[in-house]
Amino acid sequence: MSRKISLVIYTILHLLTDGICAHAVVNYLYANNSNSTIIIFFLYNFIALCTQPILGLIVDKFQKKEIIYESLAAISIILVIIGSFLTNNWIISTMMMGFGNGLLYVVGGKETVHRSNNKLLPLSLYVSFGAMGVFLGTNITNIIILHIFRLLSVICVIVLFILPNQFKFKENKEVFCFSYLLCLFAYYNNIRQKRKKEDNKNKQNNTKTIKLINKIIQKITKH
Repeated sequence: MSRKISLVIYTILHLLTDGICAHAVVNYLYANNSNSTIIIFFLYNFIALCTQPILGLIVDKFQKKEIIYESLAAISIILVIIGSFLTNNWIISTMMMGFGNGLLYVVGGKETVHRSNNKLLPLSLYVSFGAMGVFLGTNITNIIILHIFRLLSVICVIVLFILPNQFKFKENKEVFCFSYLLCLFAYYNNIRQKRKKEDNKNKQNNTKTIKLINKIIQKITKH
């Protein structure tokens, strides 16, 4: 039963991860860095796709060590979530999301093949759900959807860890605590950056208002 649940979880994770990355790249990185759109596109895809052979070689060394696969999946989700928060720095954001996504491709594909006894149907579903995630993330611009995707991806990783005969929370609570703190830090940093932007906009509006008032006063005094 745990094998079937794991297959479903990895498939959903693929959808959520691609959705988060597509949403963040299109609606934030492209929108806020129009002059660097081509660079962002190639950098993200290069990291997400071209690193997979190297990651595949590394992951292949961990034969039948499922706890390592789940840990790598957790790391990939953490990278993607934090990267999606740090969109004000497009280089760091692009690299983190690209590497996290590429890592999940490899780990999820490896686990899907392993747990399905080399059947192609689960693997094809795993791949197709990723394409579905790209479609949803690109076309749904509501920020609430992005937050839901982030939350669901964290829940999916936790479910992977607490499946029977795999991972006990009490014995490895540091992993969960560390992941939680990283997500909190990213969320706090994102809010702080948004507040800075709002403060800067308010300052600019105030200076424009003051300049306008000065011009009006100057015209009145001239007459």
